[in-house]
Formats: sequence, structure tokens, C-alpha cells
Amino acid sequence: MFLVSVLGAVVMLTLAFIYATVDVAVKSYSDSLLNMSSRAVLGEFDLDLKKDYGIFAFYGHKGQIEDKVEKYVSYSTAGNKYVKTGMISAYTGEYSLLDCNVFEKEITEHMKYAMAKGLLEKLRGEDDDGHEVTVEKKDRILRNRSVADSLPTRVYGYGQTDFTDRLDMIAGNIGSIAEIVGSGLDTALVNEYIMAYFKNLLNDRPDHETFFRNEVEYVIEGSLSDETNRKQVSHVIVTVRTAANAVSIVRDEKMHREVAVLAQTISPGPGGLLLEAGIIAAWAYAEAKNDMALLEHGKKVPVLKNHKTWAVDLESAWKGTVKGYIDTENSKGQDYEDYLRFILSFMDRKVKLARTMDLIQINMKGNHNRNFLIREYNCGFRLEAEINGKKFSYDHVY
Repeated sequence: MFLVSVLGAVVMLTLAFIYATVDVAVKSYSDSLLNMSSRAVLGEFDLDLKKDYGIFAFYGHKGQIEDKVEKYVSYSTAGNKYVKTGMISAYTGEYSLLDCNVFEKEITEHMKYAMAKGLLEKLRGEDDDGHEVTVEKKDRILRNRSVADSLPTRVYGYGQTDFTDRLDMIAGNIGSIAEIVGSGLDTALVNEYIMAYFKNLLNDRPDHETFFRNEVEYVIEGSLSDETNRKQVSHVIVTVRTAANAVSIVRDEKMHREVAVLAQTISPGPGGLLLEAGIIAAWAYAEAKNDMALLEHGKKVPVLKNHKTWAVDLESAWKGTVKGYIDTENSKGQDYEDYLRFILSFMDRKVKLARTMDLIQINMKGNHNRNFLIREYNCGFRLEAEINGKKFSYDHVY
């Protein structure tokens, strides 16, 4: 009797260990299965989006993700009586590519990778020598209302930028162009991404076709007209250069003396002092127009000048007789793209990111998938599932 009792206890204990082992094994198996199924979903990222813009994101909404995970799990557990699958739920809200935070993280991480691998120079196209570019007169306008209305900026409610109220702030920080261009903050990484992956007036670097010719200018201005974007950005740069040139005139003793002499010649006495400001403004503006012409032809323009690097003489500026543009053969300073970076640094973060999404969506529609919408793509998802009554929860991201 004693032996039977002992053997019975041993059998019960053995069975308990067996069931416990099965439970642990099933739990481990379920965990691995759900992880692999989720990774399989992430593995279906858009190859064209990755190739053209360096972004990992997959297409799919909640129901589609759940169906895929359930399909993978069911296929792997078919005939396994120890595994009973319950609910499977997926959530993409916080990982949607349309979310500015998600989008920014994706492109900044990509730029860090590109810098670490030495790819940034290739992305920037720095192997190309500076060259003159004839401004393209043909205007490209996005007229398709369904395409325009589906753009991320329309989802966010952002329209065309009015720089009028912000020009004073930009002009007041003209001296910090070099610092902004060389900064290592996330803002600079976003700016470098835009400069590397999108065309501008002087750089046709992306290999793929694009709808707009002046893409960086679109990010800055936001008009559906290519020519409007170019003209407005040119206007901003001229305004910034006018402010910088006015400072240069005041700081340069020789140039300031020329202004004073002309003012007294036109209006002797106290009136001449009042006229000086108008003469400085006219001269600075004439020089700024010449600066813009230099920038458009691939030349460099220093932030602050002196009479040695100045191009337009006072008489021509005052009489309005300047024609064409004067090349000072200056090799130091900032080029057109540096000024674009400077302006990008003063843009509203979300507006800048949303317009970058616009360009990606427009070009992906035109080149690869006419139904492409950024809001339908995700950089990860949250999965909640139940197997054998046990709940599992994961956050899967690239």
C-alpha cells in the first residue's frame, strides 16, 4: 500500500512536470512565433520607398496586419493540438509615417547611418564641380486636384508660406549662416536630408524622375507652381542679402563715406543725413540683386562684404543702370545651397516635414504606385495577441 502511494505521488509529480514543461514550451514557442510573424510583416517594406528615399515603411492598416499575423500563426500551428490561438490585435497610430515625429526619426536615423558609412558626400553630390545653370522658364504646376487634396500638408491644413512676417527675423540672423550650415542638431540632419534627396535650382542630383524641378524651393514656399516657388525663394534671398549688404556698407568706412558724399551732393545739410538711409538701401538692394544672379550661376557670396568684394558701384545703383550681373571672381563665402539651408533652419518644423512628405508622395505616385499615400504606410506597429489563454504584447519597429 505504501509503495502504491509512493508510485502514485511520483506519477502525479511527473505528469505535473510534463504539463508544466509543455506550458513553458508552448509559451516560448508562441513568443517566437508571434515575433517571427511580426518581423515578416515588417519585412514587407516598400522597396521603391527605401531605394529612392532611404525610408523603411510598409503598407497596411490595422485589419490587414492582423490578417497577415493570423495567417502566419495559423499556418505554423496547423495540426498542433497544444496551441490554441485567441484574439490578435494590431495598432499603427503611433508608428504611422504621416506622424511628423515618426517621419523625422526615420530620416534622421537614415542620415546618421549615411554619415557613418560615408554616404553623405555621394548623397549631396559633392563630387560635382560648381557649374552655371540656366534658369528653366517652363513652369510645372500640380493641377490634379485629387492628388493635391491628398497631400500630407492638406491633411495637416498647411498652405503656402507667407514669408513677409518672417523676413526681419531671417535677415537679423544673416551673420549665423555658417554656424547653422555646420550645426549637428537634428534640424541640420533634416535639412541635409532635404538637400541630399531633393532637387533645387542648381542641383539635379536625384537619379529618379521628379514632378517639380525646384523641390527644395517647394519645401520652403509650398506653392503648387514650380516657378512661383523659385521666384519666392529668390525674393527671400535678395531680402536677406539686402540686409547683410546694408550692414556691410555701414561698417566699411570707404563705402559709407561715398554714401555721405552723394547724400550731401543731392541734399546739402540735415536733409542729406536723412537721405543716407535711402541711398544705403538702394545700393544694398542693387548689390543683392547681383548677389542673387551670382548664386544662380553657381558662384559664392560672402555673408558680409567690404569694398574689395563689392560688385555694384554707387552711381549705377542710384541711377538704376545696372545690367546683367558682375562677377567679382570671389571664391569664398556661401553658395546657393547654403542659403537654402539657412532658410530651411527658420521654417516651422512640422510644415517643413509635411512638405517633404508631399514631395515623396507625389514622386512615388508618378514613378511607382499611382495609389501611394504616405498615411497608409507605417514604420512599426503594436501587436497584442492571446495564445492558450496567455496574453502577449509587443512593439515592433524598424
